[in-house]
Amino acid sequence: MRAIARAAGVSPATVAFVLNNRMDMAVAPETRERVHKIANELGYQQHRLARTIKSPLKHIGLVFGDLAFAQQSFTGPILVGAQRAALAGGYRPVLQTAPSFKEEPNPRRAAATLIELSRSRLLDGLILDKQYFLTDTVLHLVAAKVPLVMVNGGQVVDKRGRPVPSVTIDDTLGGKLAAMHLLELGHRRAAIVSRPFETGRHAMRSTPVVKFTDGALNTFKAEGGTIAPDWICEGDFEDTTLAKAIITRIMSARQPPTAFIVGDDIIAMMIVQALQRAGYTVPEDVSVIGYGGWSLFGRVFEPRLTTVRVPLEDNGAVATELLIKNLSGLNNVQITLKPEMSPGLTTAKAPRPL
Repeated sequence: MRAIARAAGVSPATVAFVLNNRMDMAVAPETRERVHKIANELGYQQHRLARTIKSPLKHIGLVFGDLAFAQQSFTGPILVGAQRAALAGGYRPVLQTAPSFKEEPNPRRAAATLIELSRSRLLDGLILDKQYFLTDTVLHLVAAKVPLVMVNGGQVVDKRGRPVPSVTIDDTLGGKLAAMHLLELGHRRAAIVSRPFETGRHAMRSTPVVKFTDGALNTFKAEGGTIAPDWICEGDFEDTTLAKAIITRIMSARQPPTAFIVGDDIIAMMIVQALQRAGYTVPEDVSVIGYGGWSLFGRVFEPRLTTVRVPLEDNGAVATELLIKNLSGLNNVQITLKPEMSPGLTTAKAPRPL
């Protein structure tokens, strides 16, 4: 501003009045024009950050590990819901990637950057995609008094036994709903294909995967159905050859399953295509039910996918609303949202035995 004042032949106070659009000081129009022209030539920018730091930044960090993976997984719609709720609450959502537990296994180091962002007031709070982070990493953040709400994982308590704020999905119910749908159609033999858990590039050992699988398996068995141990396997979002291998192996059994329960819509569509390429008709020969209900592909896929709809955008939105409330006072709330059936055209009554 002093440089502008020297070049324009006016005082720094005059420059300040002009650049801040103050009209309570008499400044000739030609002087105003000259100051603006010189300011543009010198590349002047007002110190927005300096002014903002005087008041809360109102930024919420949406923390996950892999943007490309987020776009094709449950994380994507969760982020959409979180962004929507942040803006509605007067906060700016900031996408913040952080190393997953596979890239940074030391919980203290994994938490360090996020703690610094909070203490420096660059972020008011965090929506944390739990599948990328060890529980110990979350506990380091909690101990450092970083405001956060977890999504996309299990529920956690701190070292004093207090719940860590989270919004989760009742994935056990999701597996149960998928199994009950098939049982009601008369199916008594089924296979389960989960999201990546222990193998593959995107394996996260995620609690929701275990809960969905257990919900489906226990419900099916409780009703007299059969799911053989080697009919429970992991799929992959990016590997169509794995879907083909799963179908080749499982459908070669003497009495193969009449249905597949799949823990993700994208993998479910791969299973449908692999069955069709192997000569089976879906759903007349084999039924397939997915999990998610968020993907556009599942709605336009032929035949339209039967799935259990997961309220993923609601997950992100409710978590963000909870975080905003917690910024004015800690509230150790853990909320569980319920999935629901979404009938499609990839399930039908079980075929009669030959």
